[in-house]
Amino acid sequence: PLTEVFARLGLRREGSTAIDVEAVRTADDVTVAALATAVCGVLSAAVAIADPEMVVLGGAWGRDTRFVAELSRQVGGLPRPVRLVPARVGPEPPLTGARSAALEQLRDVIVADAREPVAR
Repeated sequence: PLTEVFARLGLRREGSTAIDVEAVRTADDVTVAALATAVCGVLSAAVAIADPEMVVLGGAWGRDTRFVAELSRQVGGLPRPVRLVPARVGPEPPLTGARSAALEQLRDVIVADAREPVAR
């Protein structure tokens, strides 16, 4: 499993199957390349099944330019390459989502008010 790859590379959080993203940031180029190879294998399968136009890398993964560059290089060599783009939500995704939801609710209220007949 992929989690074992993380463990062998020394990139798993203590007592967890999650990747220690900070460890990735400080890893040497060989380790980053090995991690990108593992992730590329998963992406290859997902792309074969879902046939997306692009894959968005979110969170710390999408902000790690070294990892994104290496993964993009490797994905470019796949039989069905796909464009990789980092998410553009910034460092606070929950706040971005909350702002987006609030804006949508405000827009709905404004549109609903505009549609109500004006009392004369």
